[in-house]
Amino acid sequence: MSAREVRLERFAGWALAEQSHALDLRQRGRLRWVADDPDCPAVMRLAALLEEAGEVGRAVHDDDRDNLRTELVQLAGVAIAWASIV
Repeated sequence: MSAREVRLERFAGWALAEQSHALDLRQRGRLRWVADDPDCPAVMRLAALLEEAGEVGRAVHDDDRDNLRTELVQLAGVAIAWASIV
């Protein structure tokens, strides 16, 4: 496996961990839906995706590389979860 593939696999793992965290929040009653919940309206998935994209934009604007990585992983987590049920 190339260094690029290893890096992408590591980030994919982080994105999946982000969705595990979201599922835990849902189970504790802190979230009504998660992106791969079949009952979640598409508009709510889109809202979550756009909220994360906005946070990516803020991190870029602020030149906050540490937060940028975190927000990109969260954005990827929502996108992966949503794509998994399409």
